[in-house]
Amino acid sequence: MRAHREKLIQWIWSRLEFDCDKLLTACGKRVVIVNRGFLNKREGPDFLNAHILVDGIRWHGDVEIHKEADEWFAHRHHEDPGFNRVVLHVVLEEPKGVKAITEDGFEPYTVYLKPFLTKPLYLLLKRSRQTPIPCSGLVEGVPGYQGSFRRQIERASEEYFSYKVNEMLQWYLPECGLYEAWRRGLITAIYYTLGVPHNREPMAQLASDLIGSDIPAESDSRRFVDSVFSYAFEGERIYSWKRGGVRPAGRPRKRLAAAAALHRELLLVNPSRYIRSGVALWDELQGRIPAELKLKRQMHGVIYMTVWLPGLWLLGDLVASDKLKRDADEAWREGKMVIPGRVWRTFRKAGFSGVSGKGSPGLVHQYKRYCKEGRCSECEVFKCSIRS
Repeated sequence: MRAHREKLIQWIWSRLEFDCDKLLTACGKRVVIVNRGFLNKREGPDFLNAHILVDGIRWHGDVEIHKEADEWFAHRHHEDPGFNRVVLHVVLEEPKGVKAITEDGFEPYTVYLKPFLTKPLYLLLKRSRQTPIPCSGLVEGVPGYQGSFRRQIERASEEYFSYKVNEMLQWYLPECGLYEAWRRGLITAIYYTLGVPHNREPMAQLASDLIGSDIPAESDSRRFVDSVFSYAFEGERIYSWKRGGVRPAGRPRKRLAAAAALHRELLLVNPSRYIRSGVALWDELQGRIPAELKLKRQMHGVIYMTVWLPGLWLLGDLVASDKLKRDADEAWREGKMVIPGRVWRTFRKAGFSGVSGKGSPGLVHQYKRYCKEGRCSECEVFKCSIRS
């Protein structure tokens, strides 16, 4: 969470989201920001080549950002020559007498930001270390927040789709030929996704090993699944299956049976059918799988939305089929899936209305890759909240 808060403070500095006209150093000197510097994405101070005035005296150098002043010493900046050009130490919390000092003995000025922030922005920063959703409890009553939330979830949904397409590419091996490489990526993504949350890596490794094996797809589904079980649990290869703390429905054998049954059906499909039938082929594949081997309702939706549709879009991109890409994209935008309880309940508790156990996959992406990763400064809801 520390990195989360520091990223937000960096954003505050880069956007000058505070009262610049009244900005003072911790020792009471007036600060004028001529140039805030540019964000450093490498080792060293957070902002480089800043230009500031302190009581009318010009300073050119770097700016370092922290939540608390003593992090300067905790991070050992006082021993690092790379911080000798720092002229301003910007911290969120009260410095309490702690002064930064560089390796060559210089003492940069310290600016304490809290008094110069708007109340909504400071509360959001404070909440960022107390809850998975920093704007929890602060959005109710904010004009337009629900509209900003809807736009943000739509944006998160688009990003999630691209994220899943790119995720599949990690298993795409071009030397296998276009269709075979694509199908390998699709099958591996199915195993990997069904390994959530504890067995993703062993499932992906197993898929890779199975694809290179000689298990015949022509045998019936049950025999194919039995062969996969033998490979996974009785063969010479060792997979680090995690069984403890896993719900019965998520245990390796349960998930592996569903993955293997779908795997077999995909091997039997002529490559041209994927392009001709597209999205609709999914129902046909499911209709061939014996009832006891079918995906359960929740995982059925997850695989359809986060593997099948991105997989078809990727194939459309590879073979230059705009129709296949368009159909997959439309099915994604119109589709809904079961949302994990910890996700939708957290949003509802935070004050967001209209969220439930079934909805846009964008809600999952928002929770995992915006709220939990501290990307508040990129979020429409955050911007709406701090402007209230």
